[in-house]
Amino acid sequence: MQLCPLCLHDNDDDASVCGHCGRYRFRDGAETELADEESVTVQAPKVREVSDELRFRDPEGPRSSTPTLPVIPALNIPKTGEVPVLPKARLVVIRGQKLNAEYPLYTGPNYLGRTADRPADIDLSTLEPPEQVWSSRQHAVVHNDNGALCVEDLNSLNGTFVNRTRIQAGKKYLLKNDDVIQIGTVQLRVVT
Repeated sequence: MQLCPLCLHDNDDDASVCGHCGRYRFRDGAETELADEESVTVQAPKVREVSDELRFRDPEGPRSSTPTLPVIPALNIPKTGEVPVLPKARLVVIRGQKLNAEYPLYTGPNYLGRTADRPADIDLSTLEPPEQVWSSRQHAVVHNDNGALCVEDLNSLNGTFVNRTRIQAGKKYLLKNDDVIQIGTVQLRVVT
């Protein structure tokens, strides 16, 4: 399988152009180039700073105004330049509304939950049927620390499961490739 560094889509070994985005051309193994463009603008992920007030889930809501969200400018990648290193670790939906949807796991905490009034990096409300909502607003967090992945339940009402075993809230559990995280009816496979 060949991984497109622009959209993180797995392509067949004999693919010449990425089947998902169509902007990346594969050539003889490691040599690659951008397809049919002089340069491509890739949006860098937005970085959120979560204040301690939001992190510890005050039941009365945040005590101060909404935290500011610094924006990283878009990267202009010339055709002959190097492609930036995108995160390899990701979660792939294997059960839910959007099968095979992929969510990259960036360095640091990656919050899973519903984005109704709390920030979440991976919005589970689009993956659950509206009549069966089992996820909390901030349900769990996956920590990505230098490639080491671990999951922590954030005192959710319905719990978080790893490989069909419920994990204890507040404790970090190490994740490895092909582990399955289940939140309600949604199952996400860890791909590293």
